[in-house]
Amino acid sequence: MKLYKKLGITLMLCCGLMLIESCSSSELSDVWNNPSFRGTSLKKFLIISMRKDSAKRRIWEDAFVGQFAANGIQAFPSYHSFPDALPDTSQIMKTVEEKGFDGIIMISRLDPKTNSYYVPGTNTFEIQSQYNVFRKKYDIYYYTVQHPGYVESEIIDCRAIEVWDVRDKGEMIWGAVSNSPESNASRTVSTDVADMVIKELAQHAIINPKK
Repeated sequence: MKLYKKLGITLMLCCGLMLIESCSSSELSDVWNNPSFRGTSLKKFLIISMRKDSAKRRIWEDAFVGQFAANGIQAFPSYHSFPDALPDTSQIMKTVEEKGFDGIIMISRLDPKTNSYYVPGTNTFEIQSQYNVFRKKYDIYYYTVQHPGYVESEIIDCRAIEVWDVRDKGEMIWGAVSNSPESNASRTVSTDVADMVIKELAQHAIINPKK
């Protein structure tokens, strides 16, 4: 009678799974900036998250306000002035004039998309022992197990982000789409996206961070 005792999986020979780690973070796509923008940097923003879900609206507006404040730039959430519902265009412009905002950041949720990627196969180096009744001891065997590759999918949360200069005629000067895995926490995603937007705006001299 043969007895088998599994000693465990030991060495990973291929590290293909590491290739999918980049899929776990947010990124910006379709980044656009107005090439005709030559004005001075904006200093006071109204942040508007176009969400009917009041909790998620507050999460996104607070995240942008917090990250802008950390960079020495004034920003205020729209829900302070309009706690019960999203403001319409006339309400926004009235608030801009009354409170002296020179910029508006609008965040709108887009339809999600599915991102599929291939996870390469791997090999593992395994050890097994078999009891030898004649020698009265275990014989050790080494062998390789092949694990085939497969296709993995995840839902990507997408948001359009627009920056408007409202000091004169009012024009859009920067825009992008943020892409984040749906499984990530809302607070983490909103903060990460706000950081990426700030870096982009600073690069184009739309803002002048004091950090």
